[in-house]
Amino acid sequence: MIKHIVSWRIIETANASKEENIIELKKRLLALPTHIQYIKNPKVYCNAKEANPDNFDIILMADFNNLEELKRYSIHPAHLELINFLATIRTAKSAVDFYYDENQ
Repeated sequence: MIKHIVSWRIIETANASKEENIIELKKRLLALPTHIQYIKNPKVYCNAKEANPDNFDIILMADFNNLEELKRYSIHPAHLELINFLATIRTAKSAVDFYYDENQ
């Protein structure tokens, strides 16, 4: 299995507050599996309001059976649409993809 973890720093935009952009991003991230069936166990978490403001604002964790599925995800039209949205609301991104055994 491949674990895909991505985090972003989100900003206020002309049309929405930072918090509204985070809520919209979370909604879009959780909708991805309706378009991309091979995303497994998607989870989205937001930084706690009391946490360090230097932390990233939102994180996606998802599983894929293999690296080929992750590559297909990266070029899927629904994912590319999300990337276009993110380009308007994020200042930073961090990601890691790693192999793991789900039985451990």
